[in-house]
Amino acid sequence: MKLPQLFLLAAVTTSLTPPADAQLITGRTLPLEGGGLQNLILETVNGQSSIIETGLPDPTLPAVSRNGRFIYFTSPEPNRPNQTSTDVYRYDRVARSSERIVNFETARNPNTGSFETRFPLYKEPTPNEQWLALVTQVSITDPGGGGSMRRLELYRTNDQSNNRIAQFGLGNQVDFLNLEFSGLSWSSDDSRLITSSYVPVGISQQGQTQSSQGIVEFLFDGNSIAQNRIITRPPDWQVIFIEQGAISQSAQDILPSWSPSGAKIAFFRVLTRTFNVLPIPSIAALMTVNADGSGLQTIATFSEGLFPAGVTWSADGSTLLFSIGDQGNFRGDLIQTVDLTTTRLRAVPSNGGTIVTVNGNPSGYVPTTIKSTPPMTGEVDLRDLTPNLSTNGAGGLVLRMSGL
Repeated sequence: MKLPQLFLLAAVTTSLTPPADAQLITGRTLPLEGGGLQNLILETVNGQSSIIETGLPDPTLPAVSRNGRFIYFTSPEPNRPNQTSTDVYRYDRVARSSERIVNFETARNPNTGSFETRFPLYKEPTPNEQWLALVTQVSITDPGGGGSMRRLELYRTNDQSNNRIAQFGLGNQVDFLNLEFSGLSWSSDDSRLITSSYVPVGISQQGQTQSSQGIVEFLFDGNSIAQNRIITRPPDWQVIFIEQGAISQSAQDILPSWSPSGAKIAFFRVLTRTFNVLPIPSIAALMTVNADGSGLQTIATFSEGLFPAGVTWSADGSTLLFSIGDQGNFRGDLIQTVDLTTTRLRAVPSNGGTIVTVNGNPSGYVPTTIKSTPPMTGEVDLRDLTPNLSTNGAGGLVLRMSGL
């Protein structure tokens, strides 16, 4: 891996103008006629969406600094079409320029003949902008076969030393669902990072420990990072016998997001299922929990075959904005994915209630709110939800998922 090279991709204007008060920033993937995809980053201001011109090709998976000035994203290196690894860049919404933060190179290992390709996925800067938590998908190909795994790393954002202070991940031998480290969120004081990681949930009939993805907190002191505690622990694996066979299911907690006050965490619980060993569509639910792990609440349950693509809080903590899309790769493949071309944005009160559309930006993934609550149309949208609805005492909709 080469050392990162910081460079400007757009000229800095002589008069720096503060950016507009964007209320929502999202990624967007569009199918192209004749095949292929176009990746964009959108900002929504007062119900109007526009493309953020980063100066780089194919920007994906954006993450926004706490003050809204910087957008971190994944992009291939310009003018190097044969470079299969992609890099992390930071776009400055004031200077209107981009710089590379982390540079990955695909290279052959002369000892094994293998190639390691890196694709940055989830990323989250600390509120003080000194560090970047980064999840990468690592694909290894070699004459003997190869594999894929995820790594969670920490990088400095403001030097060229490629100063990675932490790298840890269980690898594909355990993470067969490719859900480890799905989503990242920092506390407001930079000291705590939450993500999804494997936690024990039960003991099998053979006496082996069974693990699933729970929401886990890591402590960071500025020099080192270590796992501190488990916040959520999904239910034990289940086998349901029916006349036609057996349904096996395990729950995975992913994509956590800390509330502005730090008192609550929003996340998705995904029920991964197989029928007679063959994968069948998952069922996902949007949930919240107190920061100490108590007070688990189901906010919404979605129809089978839908998969989450991110959740964020409004600045006042009253609203959750989330993305959901069609699940991919459930026929014959356990790896969990979402078709980004199908993702749609919705909003719901953070204590539960009616789901509505988001004005000006109905589609996208990994949403991030800035400063104020995005305007909503108020149009009720229940198309993606399960029909198992009940009404709470306040008249809001409470959606429940059996078995979770």
